[in-house]
Amino acid sequence: MVAQGEARVPVPMRICVNLLAAAIALAAFASEAVAADWTVARLSGDAYVFASGRWLPLRAGDAVADASFVRTMSTGSLQFARNGEIIDVQPNTQIQIVDRRDKRFTTVRQYFGTVGVEANHEKVQHFKVQTPFLAAVVKGTVFGVTTTAKQSTVAVTRGKVGVQSANSA
Repeated sequence: MVAQGEARVPVPMRICVNLLAAAIALAAFASEAVAADWTVARLSGDAYVFASGRWLPLRAGDAVADASFVRTMSTGSLQFARNGEIIDVQPNTQIQIVDRRDKRFTTVRQYFGTVGVEANHEKVQHFKVQTPFLAAVVKGTVFGVTTTAKQSTVAVTRGKVGVQSANSA
């Protein structure tokens, strides 16, 4: 029954309206997810991301998909930024940034080279740099990790970092 002055909307039209509302909500969610990606804030020299089966050059402003391999060459360095967090990637470095967004959990897998991290423990529940030799876990700090073929070292500039051997990490 339709109340006086109320328009009756045919069923197919209601379905279209519901689908349009769902599409708008999905687009808003997708744009929020993209906004949460790590973005290249600064770039100098040559840096690449592995995508679609090949190494592609990075440019300032590029967003990098979760778990993508990133590599800087001898002339390259870059800085990723997201929500006040910073990851500096020095020349001759290869990393992956892996996020579990639902848990505010970020892991930088560092294969070789030097990475600097600035993370606030109030914004991030868990932030870790994982190398073949150790895991450095943020306790609200600024720190760097250097990895060679034989070892990894951690240098803390400010704050606290928990470090574990990779054998126990």
